[in-house]
Amino acid sequence: MERNQETVGLVYPIALASYEWAQKKNESLDARIQTLLVFAVSIVLVVPTQIHVNLSAAKFSSGFFVFSMLSFAIGVGMGIAARMLIHLRQLHPDLLYNHYCDLSPEDFKREIIKIAGSHLQDNRKYLRKKKDLGLYMLSFFSLGGGLLLIWVIKAAS
Repeated sequence: MERNQETVGLVYPIALASYEWAQKKNESLDARIQTLLVFAVSIVLVVPTQIHVNLSAAKFSSGFFVFSMLSFAIGVGMGIAARMLIHLRQLHPDLLYNHYCDLSPEDFKREIIKIAGSHLQDNRKYLRKKKDLGLYMLSFFSLGGGLLLIWVIKAAS
């Protein structure tokens, strides 16, 4: 199907901007996940130590404490997986050079628009996975925090 050259010229910058959108969204999700990871690790390192020092009844062998630490560990694992395993699809200059440099400028733009559309769909899927892992991570941190709170209340009573 033949496309209008003027329309291709209008769509081309939008297609390229989709990469910038995906990158900004990815950086935003990474920052949230990193913040949660730092907060959770801080709680895991500080709270049990302070509670154990101040409350001699607080035992590290308590089921609440053990499951709390397990929950935090699972959450940290999910956060690390979200940050390390999920990557965006991007244009590769090597691919462009090897396969598209011999095209006319209009045909080149058409191909880039098709590639960018495919990458945008994949990037949305990847970003959704990263967001979901971040929410699961938050759920495990919340569970761990609740179990840690129960451990403290039981030790204080």
